[in-house]
Amino acid sequence: MTISLPTIQYDNTVPGIFVRRVNRFVAEVLIDGNVEKVHVKNTGRLRELLVPGAQVTLQKVSDPNRKTAHDLISVYKEALEWVNIDSLVPNKLMKLLLTSLNYDLVKPEYTYGDSRFDFYMERDGKKFLTEVKGCTLAADLKRGTGLFPDAPTERGVKHLDELAAAAKKGYHCQVAFVIQMNGIHTVLPNDETQPEFGQALRRAINAGVQVTFYGCRVEADRIEIASVVERDRNEKALQPVREDEKSTLIEDAALYVQDLFRTNAGGHDAEHTMRVYRNTLRIAENEPGCDARIAALAALLHDADDHKLFVTKNNANARAFLEAHDVPPQTIDRICDVINSVSFTQNNGKAPDTPEGRVVQDADRLDAMGAIGVARTFAYGGEHGRPMADSIRHFYDKLLRLKALMNTETGRQMAEQRHAFLEAFLKEYLEEEGEK
Repeated sequence: MTISLPTIQYDNTVPGIFVRRVNRFVAEVLIDGNVEKVHVKNTGRLRELLVPGAQVTLQKVSDPNRKTAHDLISVYKEALEWVNIDSLVPNKLMKLLLTSLNYDLVKPEYTYGDSRFDFYMERDGKKFLTEVKGCTLAADLKRGTGLFPDAPTERGVKHLDELAAAAKKGYHCQVAFVIQMNGIHTVLPNDETQPEFGQALRRAINAGVQVTFYGCRVEADRIEIASVVERDRNEKALQPVREDEKSTLIEDAALYVQDLFRTNAGGHDAEHTMRVYRNTLRIAENEPGCDARIAALAALLHDADDHKLFVTKNNANARAFLEAHDVPPQTIDRICDVINSVSFTQNNGKAPDTPEGRVVQDADRLDAMGAIGVARTFAYGGEHGRPMADSIRHFYDKLLRLKALMNTETGRQMAEQRHAFLEAFLKEYLEEEGEK
């Protein structure tokens, strides 16, 4: 079957010079020697594109009731030539494309679950859902990669999780990235701007959602789909673009522990691990000599072989994960040494010998304090059938001792408020208990 690749041609266009962006919706542009306010058809940041002095293309509008007489539709960037920034274009192009295919039904703006998706299709009794994303942010021109999003999108994260759920129920689901610039062929998640979107995209891919990249040929007043590239379903989940490969490993480690602890709800769950990871990053910033990468990986994997949860020896789960990602043996040993130095009980309160160990130990201990610490204590006690009195005893045996055992100045500062909460909680609990 020959697919007709769609094209959108703008009429009534005029050139201009970008002056400044007033707000998300309005910009000032020099048109025929006069500075005029124009409508920006894209609420993204576009900081790399909308710079003073940039050539832009505008479309005249005929609505006499509008406050602005022009729409800003494209901007010239030397390395990319023309970039289309019309946020309505991706859906228009996809509608043209989908209606040219052999679907029995193409329905825009379709509600499924708690989300409204861009397109719902049917063919031969099969059901399809497509969510469209427009990409205007280039990452690597040599590799032809772009990034999405350029600004956080909670709606986008929600849509990806809904697509993943639909895919598990038998829907054929697709995320369609329409790339509104020349020379870019694939899109990676912009984890620097919103790591949650990247995590949701990888979850969707693992659930069976198809990712397709629609490369475009863009001119000042014209855009057409020029290529269609489906991401190989057997390819490893899309990885973020960072300064080196370390973030790829860290993102995979986060996904690994989410899967490892998916059935655990007793306080040693994936949420606990991610809190320890975030605390680790915060503390490591202020600790000279701490290798943040080693500390981060140790934090993410610190419970992967916890004796209370797994019957493993010699950090088998952590080592298997790291070896599968081609981490050098000496680095694996360093990470596992940090993990083994963190435990409160197994090390009899002894402080770790390495700065990474001290950082992760503080991060882990902080999650046993404050409101989170109280919640985890009773969650663990309930899961293991422990009477409330035993859980209260745990406060005196361990939790109230943690503040004095902090290794780092940042950890000590963070522990102050959490320790105070523990004391206040115990005081209130004992007063209420005495009322019986």
